[in-house]
Amino acid sequence: MNRGIEAVGRGVLAAIEWYQTSLARLLLGPDPGPRELRIVKRIAPGMARSMIILGIAGMTLCPATPYACPLILTPILAPILAMAWRHAWRSILANGIDREMPALLAYLLPYTHTPRYIVDLLANLPPTAFRWSSREAERLRLMLASGDDPNNALKRLATTTPSRRLSRALTDYLAAQTLGAPRSQVTMTLLSHALDTIRDSWRKYTELGRTISEAVVTVVIALAALTPITLLAGSGIAAVAALALVAPLAGGIALLIARPSMGEPKPGPLVILLGLAAPLAAGALAYKGLHAHAIALLLLAAAPLEYAWARTSRSLVEAARSLRLAAEATRYRGDYEAYLEEARRVAGPLVEALAEAMRVAGKLGASGALQGIAQVLEEAARSLQGVRGPALLLASLAVASVVIGVYTVEIIEEAASEAGLATGSGVARVLAAVAPIAPLPASILHRGGAPSMIPSIAALIGVYLIL
Repeated sequence: MNRGIEAVGRGVLAAIEWYQTSLARLLLGPDPGPRELRIVKRIAPGMARSMIILGIAGMTLCPATPYACPLILTPILAPILAMAWRHAWRSILANGIDREMPALLAYLLPYTHTPRYIVDLLANLPPTAFRWSSREAERLRLMLASGDDPNNALKRLATTTPSRRLSRALTDYLAAQTLGAPRSQVTMTLLSHALDTIRDSWRKYTELGRTISEAVVTVVIALAALTPITLLAGSGIAAVAALALVAPLAGGIALLIARPSMGEPKPGPLVILLGLAAPLAAGALAYKGLHAHAIALLLLAAAPLEYAWARTSRSLVEAARSLRLAAEATRYRGDYEAYLEEARRVAGPLVEALAEAMRVAGKLGASGALQGIAQVLEEAARSLQGVRGPALLLASLAVASVVIGVYTVEIIEEAASEAGLATGSGVARVLAAVAPIAPLPASILHRGGAPSMIPSIAALIGVYLIL
């Protein structure tokens, strides 16, 4: 009897251990990184035990109350939630790596001499310059520490990375190395991937900005179209009004987060905060009927934002010029570090990390690498120029939608007043509050963290003249 109880106990413990191990594997996925291993090792046992206890509690209490019956499914739902979490995390990681790909490929260009150099550089990426890609560097270090040779480790990384762009770049690089391609061909392979990634990143960003801006225009027009209903029913605009106020702000923040990291140096946090806060404050003043005060506030905010934009718009071109001068100095055995220092001041962490890498790797192949990186920066500047046309058009549409919306509301309310119907629906006041906020997504699409206040000022002036 005792032996039977002991056997059952061992079976239960084995089942719990198997469940815990399976849950950890579902959370980790293939070839996890050190950080993921540490986190899952810490939370998986407690999570597995909690799920099992909830399942047992559900089976025990289900006959007494039907509300406890769903707890029986907890041990089954936990693996599903684990897989959903892993999928969501891999999507976030892939998006972060994809945004860093142009800078990462530019950073790798000086190290296209041998596969060992590439592996060493990938395995020791500076986290300050490559926040997301450095997680893949941790996984690569773990593969190398487990005994893989450099090429096999790169193949495993290319197979298991959530980023398709990184996978394609590593696969093409390994194919070129395997076929014995010359160093120049390997360099051109990475450079081609970097340029294609920049174009694709800005193309997708422009599409996102267009979608958000068009959605804002649609909400503003819908708000004006609801005026007859509010005049008849006396209510009904609260949800659309809230959406009209929240949508531009949420869309602007989304565009700030999604903006490609390779294309322009980011302004300081105070500049970004000013670009978001000024239209919000102006909207609050406009809602209270203080249109002149709102316009004055935007004019005050415009000066530092224009100054910040002038500085950031010049920096990319200056960085590319400094890198080309550094390439020429390297070719003729001159001092290139002064030019790299100048580029570092205007192009940020990428060139800073590159300067450190050049000190480690030496001048071998430095001239071609620096010219390639300058080409990457120039392509980023061209892509940024291509965004400005659609952004200005979308900003004009946002301004026009607000002005036309307010004009429509005024005509409808005037007609209602002549017909003896009640007026004062409040739609015009809401549109006045939306006026400085509606162009914000298009302005951020145009200039990033230092958005122009001119579209917001134009919208407010239009509203002021109508009201």
